[in-house]
Amino acid sequence: MGELGERRLAGARRAGRLTRFLPTRWHPARWHPARWRPARCFLVGTLVALLPAAIAAPAKAADLIQWSDSFVGYRFGTNYREPGNPEHVTKSIVQFQHADGWTYGSNFFNLDVLLSNHDNEPYRKGGRGAREYYAVFRTTLSAAKIGGTPIAIGPINDVGLTIGGDLSYKDDAFNARVRKFVIGPTVNFDVPGYAFLSFLFRTEHNHNGIVGKGVGFDPHWGISGAWGLNFDLGLPAVQKGFFNIVG
Repeated sequence: MGELGERRLAGARRAGRLTRFLPTRWHPARWHPARWRPARCFLVGTLVALLPAAIAAPAKAADLIQWSDSFVGYRFGTNYREPGNPEHVTKSIVQFQHADGWTYGSNFFNLDVLLSNHDNEPYRKGGRGAREYYAVFRTTLSAAKIGGTPIAIGPINDVGLTIGGDLSYKDDAFNARVRKFVIGPTVNFDVPGYAFLSFLFRTEHNHNGIVGKGVGFDPHWGISGAWGLNFDLGLPAVQKGFFNIVG
């Protein structure tokens, strides 16, 4: 083996003994690439999305954010369905949504807090209904803004590149933990307010609490859209929404 090989083998043995005494969250096995691939994709996408912010640093703060729109909402329904659950689930949903346009593009964020009825979808430890937290983030780099040339193709007034991700946590028996990374082209429409449609490449990793392990999915396509349409009904009014179609 030689002196160098023996030193390397001795070092590996010492490292193996030391890792037995490390806290679980610092153990090397926890940081194996197979375990953090979805987080890596989300991190890389976020860094790419933030790159224009560094380019725009010299711009005045007043010029950076051109418009923004935020709201808090509440929804209630008695006929929600969940995979593997034959019952209709009653849910209260508290929602926060934000959209803005800035020097080189736009951002969209939505957080839903879903509170299920105890009888239809219980918390995995009992005593109350399940709770789910689902966040969606998208940032779009605008071709018209970056290029400095207006785009007008019928109802389309801009095209861009969208990068983002989904994060979720649910405390029922399945214990879902969605981790998604998305990237793809987006078209923006000329409407009073905002409306966009994205055609995305998606990766996803989840968690199955019943068998106690992570679940990976093949890369797939998706279509996402969101809108906030302004109306004048004697008083200012707005109609908002968003959707996801997954292939």
